[in-house]
Amino acid sequence: MRLSNLPSLGLASILFNALQSHSHKHQLLRGGQLPIPEAPSTEKLVGTHWQLKKIGGVPAIPDSQELFFKTETELSGNDGCNGFRGEWGTVENGQDSHNSDRPSITFDILATNRRMCRLTAEADEQKSNFMGALRQEAISFSFSADEKELTLYHTLDGNDVPIVMSRIPSPVQPHERLIGTDWVATGIVYPGSQNELLPVLKDYPVTLSFSKDQIDGSSGTNQFFGDIPKMTSMEFQVTNVGQTLMGWEEDVDPRRFQENAWMNILTTVNDETESPPEVVTLPYTLFDERIGDTDEWTKVLVLGSFQAPLARFVPLKDGMLDEWGKPIKQIESPLAHDAPLNGHELQDTPVLKDLYLDTFQLAGSKWRATNI
Repeated sequence: MRLSNLPSLGLASILFNALQSHSHKHQLLRGGQLPIPEAPSTEKLVGTHWQLKKIGGVPAIPDSQELFFKTETELSGNDGCNGFRGEWGTVENGQDSHNSDRPSITFDILATNRRMCRLTAEADEQKSNFMGALRQEAISFSFSADEKELTLYHTLDGNDVPIVMSRIPSPVQPHERLIGTDWVATGIVYPGSQNELLPVLKDYPVTLSFSKDQIDGSSGTNQFFGDIPKMTSMEFQVTNVGQTLMGWEEDVDPRRFQENAWMNILTTVNDETESPPEVVTLPYTLFDERIGDTDEWTKVLVLGSFQAPLARFVPLKDGMLDEWGKPIKQIESPLAHDAPLNGHELQDTPVLKDLYLDTFQLAGSKWRATNI
């Protein structure tokens, strides 16, 4: 039976009388399996970052306007010249007078930078159109099927002008700057040293690495680890600190003093009692510093404050330390030479070469046991 043979009233009933399918979590047309797409949820906007792709079908100038839905209410972005911040929220269907089928949101731009920019006429028009859409009383939106594109519908003269934005990685937030970084200490404050940063022992570096909710590293002798329950742009908290227990033959070993100083920072630095606190709060500062009289710069991490530092770190470069946190020494291979193995090239027979190679394989090498 063809649909064209059905009475118009029956056809309308089939097409528009939809049933809710609980097993598939979407609506199905009565008598068929054609799904009715669900309206996009504003919850999917939270934490997403978008960059302008097209306005009204016209490709946008690259690397221009951006939107970042930081939280359920906070918003930031760039208008193509200046950054801005504000608030956003969900509005009831119907407040977008032109199309109430799509969900609508509203923006409230609270503050913006005042940097002067020399924009082309095209870029200035794009900036004006983009910000004009955000100032609309309510603006509806939709996602692409793969949710990699967000379309805002700017209503002008009764018509919807689509503003298409492409999803891009979210920017690193101030409180996330330490996540994924690795550091090596240049100085540590020892107890009783009156805030003086003392150099770290040569060949026994103190390292510090950050993941999303943990720290780990080396005290120069032992490995340590701990949890980070909270991190802001100015401080982070440390708890559940533990370490390996490799000892020393002498109590006056400098490595012991260095380790005690560092572990004291992680466990008792702001404790006013004899027992270590459950959570230690460590202020920190990140800044750039010129390397000597050169034109090169390096990042510097200072725990504590400039007036009362606790430790100073610089970035740990790849290949500096081995898996036990020890400096990797570049030892020239005894096989890497151009001279004859036995001093006489004509006598370097295959048998002699094999003999010398077997002898040199272990020469100058160091090994650490993993199983006994």
